Amino acid sequence: MAYFDLDRIKKIPLPEVLSRYGIAVDNHHFFKLRAEKTPSARYYPETNSWYDFGANTGGTIIDLIKQLEHLDTTQAIHRIAEQYGMMLNSHIPVKNISNHEYNMIGIQGDRAGKNYNFDTLFSRYPMEVVLRISRELSVSMNQLFDKYPKTYMDIIRTQAIPFVWQFRQVYLNSIYVYAQLNNSSKFDREYMKMNAEMIYKDYQDRYGILKRCVKGTDIDIWNLRPDFERDLKHIQNGKIAVEISPYSQMEFKELKGANVSYIISTQTYRTFESEYLSRYDIGEYPYLASAKGDIVTITIKETDRKVFECLLKQMEKQEKKEQDSQYENPDYEPD
Repeated sequence: MAYFDLDRIKKIPLPEVLSRYGIAVDNHHFFKLRAEKTPSARYYPETNSWYDFGANTGGTIIDLIKQLEHLDTTQAIHRIAEQYGMMLNSHIPVKNISNHEYNMIGIQGDRAGKNYNFDTLFSRYPMEVVLRISRELSVSMNQLFDKYPKTYMDIIRTQAIPFVWQFRQVYLNSIYVYAQLNNSSKFDREYMKMNAEMIYKDYQDRYGILKRCVKGTDIDIWNLRPDFERDLKHIQNGKIAVEISPYSQMEFKELKGANVSYIISTQTYRTFESEYLSRYDIGEYPYLASAKGDIVTITIKETDRKVFECLLKQMEKQEKKEQDSQYENPDYEPD
């Protein structure tokens, strides 16, 4: 695919493009895209976009050309570039990312099809659609970006970003643990800071690869950017919710069905976590937990509510007993 300045293309006045096709925009910004008595498509000057209320379609100039000439995205971009004499945008290179680098963001780089579940595709789409997708996915990820950018971006959004997001949670959790050690020894604090910085470096590398992958696309990953000092400060001030669930960080966690949430203290959660891991198989009773300052929000499946409520009550009762004993006897040490 040839790469053009998409921002520049999308800023071409839409009425000017319509006039090339003999379509006029009235004083109320309405125009006809189909054979109809009353115009049902509207132009929005503030965003230079359009919407056809009769067909439930709309978007940018690129989407307009796709509809008018029955083209795909790549062909539409080329058509506009030809009409307006736009040169190739040489600063956007074809992807040159190694298979190892793709693996670091959760993607198989040698063949794009390895990143798709074809059983799911067969259950959702007709055979001809699946075959078309299969042909598109028979190339490498770098070639996919060049030939089928929309499909490439779909894989980045659904596979790479959730995968990297999980490493961000690991990284934030390491900072969170370090930030909790205010009253610990200097050795413990230095050790945990070194550990957090190592995890930060690993996350930096993965984010850097993802950033290269999304260059030349409209995918925004600004919210994933790493900054150790900034993130440490935000966590210490309770501005970032950090996922601290104990089970596999490599799953894109989502509890299906009805859920119930509880808000507990960090101390209660740590006791609960230790007791839970000693009692149950991790896959048996999955839950989500995120910490913000000294408060933990724990979310569980409704079907597991009784088991978790019983365990939480035990933890809170034990915590209260220890607090009362410390108040009555300053030398008290829990078992």
